[in-house]
Parts: sequence; structure tokens; C-alpha cells
Amino acid sequence: MKESRTFEGIRSGMTSKKNVDTSIREYIEKNVLNRYRFDSVRLYIKYNDLRRQIALRYKNNWTTNVDQIYLEQNRLKKIETQTSFDYSSLKINFGQERTSELYNFDYYYTTLWKKI
Repeated sequence: MKESRTFEGIRSGMTSKKNVDTSIREYIEKNVLNRYRFDSVRLYIKYNDLRRQIALRYKNNWTTNVDQIYLEQNRLKKIETQTSFDYSSLKINFGQERTSELYNFDYYYTTLWKKI
């Protein structure tokens, strides 16, 4: 967000907390979160066959390579979400569809929000 137009020219010394990241989070908490409520989450998983590569068995990776994972065929449909009473936290439960003995996975998710 620092690179977006709204915050591009702001330096740490110009903020009340002397930290741009903290100021951005504070801005979101005070001006955005009270206007929207969590609606749903979409989880995308791309399985990696451990027999075809040298990789750690239980090492699952958050991916930033969105073009390869953000496909409908990688979207996991069977997930369970639990939100706290005030929607301040979210817990996602899902079962890995392929055995962890042979696969690890890269994952990516998007959250969807509704305007209150």
C-alpha cells in the first residue's frame, strides 16, 4: 500500500507514530473496517508432487506467483470458516485432498467483504 497514490509521498517522520506501516494499519482500522464485514474466503491450492522434485515434505508455501495458482481448477471448495463474534478473527479449516507423503502445496487466498 505504500506505493499506492494515497500513501506514496508519506515518510515515517511525517506520521504520528513515526512508522508508515503502523499509520496505514491505524487508518484502515479507523476508516475502513467499520464499513465492511467479512463475507467469505476463497482458498487456492496447487499441489506439488514430491516424487518429481527435491522439496521438503511438510513445507507448504504462500505463493506470490498468482498467475499459476489463481485458477478456478485450483480453488478448494470444501473449506470451513469460523469467525469470532465481532469478526475480528477468522479461522479456516480444510482437509488436504492429496496425501502429505507424496505432495506438499502452494497456496493463495482472497477474502471477500460486504459493505455494511
